[in-house]
Amino acid sequence: MIREAWEYYYEFIFWPRFNDQEKYDSWDRPKLEINIPKLVEEFKNVILKFEESIKVTI
Repeated sequence: MIREAWEYYYEFIFWPRFNDQEKYDSWDRPKLEINIPKLVEEFKNVILKFEESIKVTI
């Protein structure tokens, strides 16, 4: 799910805007259809794994 959101952004927002801002502004992009609650849950899991791997040393 996270990969789908990332690929949508990269394919339909980042590169088109980077390559031709004028064309991007008038372009009708396809709608991102994604299960938002599932995306949020997956993102929370990524954050938890990241936080679990942090080691604080003093």
